[in-house]
Amino acid sequence: MLRDPVKRILSAYSNLRRDPGNGNHQVATHSTREEILDARSLRELDHGQVRRLAGVQPDGGRTTRSHLKLTIRNVDEGCTPVGFTERFDESFQILRTKPEWPRRGNMPSNVAPKTGRESSTPPDPLALSAGQSAFDLELHAHARRRFDARIAELGPAFQAEVERGRRFNRNWYRQWHRFGVVQFRSAKRKLNSIQRDRGSPKTRSPAA
Repeated sequence: MLRDPVKRILSAYSNLRRDPGNGNHQVATHSTREEILDARSLRELDHGQVRRLAGVQPDGGRTTRSHLKLTIRNVDEGCTPVGFTERFDESFQILRTKPEWPRRGNMPSNVAPKTGRESSTPPDPLALSAGQSAFDLELHAHARRRFDARIAELGPAFQAEVERGRRFNRNWYRQWHRFGVVQFRSAKRKLNSIQRDRGSPKTRSPAA
């Protein structure tokens, strides 16, 4: 599952600032997104999708066009199917179609809380294309063309299944997720936070 590179940077930076348990929390808290991008100080924001699909280690140096070529080859030859978080319903249906997966619905998981406003202005896509997301943007465009071609092959019946899946999810969400799972996950997050806070003094390094 790929994600729009601009939205991914926004989400990743917000998550780093929000989660004290993240190893880069302090860096993100004391730096603006633009400062981090300019300094290339966080590998997570340096062509993160290309790096993962090319198998580049976090300390593997800067991402290059050879990594992008390897990633595209991996996507074309080894990743079937490829989906997008911003087109989740269609991606989910393709996942069902290729291996004939019987599952009809899905529940939201690992979704950032809604704040009602953006924490900062969106980054300029043109600026990103010259920096840490140029290769991610190329990968995203290539995979999207492949994705659209696959949907065109499946025809109108595919879109009908997508709509049926959306209706099923709406009903499932109202009847189960909203009243059953959300409360459980909220309590679990609070418990994990308490346990992390209790354990942090023991695990904190002297340099911290």
